[in-house]
Amino acid sequence: MLLPLPAARISTATGAAVTPAARIALALAAVHALRPDAIRHLALGDIDLGNRRITIAGPARWTT
Repeated sequence: MLLPLPAARISTATGAAVTPAARIALALAAVHALRPDAIRHLALGDIDLGNRRITIAGPARWTT
């Protein structure tokens, strides 16, 4: 069963992400449910800003 994260935990996480890299990692974990290992292995070639796609472990995902 999936349970939402309490608001206090969300505030703590967003407050702790003070660098751009930390903010990107937090967004990838929150929006795309990426695990730390997948975030560490992400390369610039996996991101296609023009087509708004990100390739994670094979399949491409579209972002909104």
